[in-house]
Amino acid sequence: MKNQDINYVKVSISNKPNYSVECTNKSNQVKHIYFYQKFDNQSDKTASLVWAVTEFKLDKNTSFKFSWEDILNFIWQGSGLIQPRVTLEYQGITAAETYSMIDFTYLDDTPLFCCTNISTSEGLKVNTRNNIPKNTFGIGIGMSNEATFLEQALPSKTTSFSCNSSIWIAFGDSIEKGMVLPSVCEDPTYKISFPSNVYSLSLNYTDDGFTTEK
Repeated sequence: MKNQDINYVKVSISNKPNYSVECTNKSNQVKHIYFYQKFDNQSDKTASLVWAVTEFKLDKNTSFKFSWEDILNFIWQGSGLIQPRVTLEYQGITAAETYSMIDFTYLDDTPLFCCTNISTSEGLKVNTRNNIPKNTFGIGIGMSNEATFLEQALPSKTTSFSCNSSIWIAFGDSIEKGMVLPSVCEDPTYKISFPSNVYSLSLNYTDDGFTTEK
């Protein structure tokens, strides 16, 4: 069997488990397999990004394994408007915790994060300072050092992101990592759920969609 492995595990001293999903293309179609995340009742202002994707399209009986650790990040991206099918060219990333707040500023033509603080409520918050130019940057969060969600950065605004999201796998064309996805995914998708104390799953993609490997 032909395989592609992508491993975004961050080496750390945490006790958080490593998760992995391996998917094999059993269909007669040749496309990319990719992963993304969603919030329940996600706002139209919040874009889901392609979290991981196969480097090339998968032929029949070719598999792709994606591994990650449940470690959060703040991210910024630029430059331009956040629109479906757009991949912004620049990115900054830094570590985050469940109750984290951080400032996003623009100094000497340099976008950067600064002043990390503890928030009084659960979630991740980004305070965009008043020197941020409009329609230039996006701010958001990620997992295992890869971006997952993005909103347009507006001056003097606090943007909050939940730490509770669902993970999805999809099968499609013309996909690249970091690309902004439409609010409704048009490709075949499957919500990934791990049973208690299970951290590794095997899936197949057939002409009828995704199925869990028994």
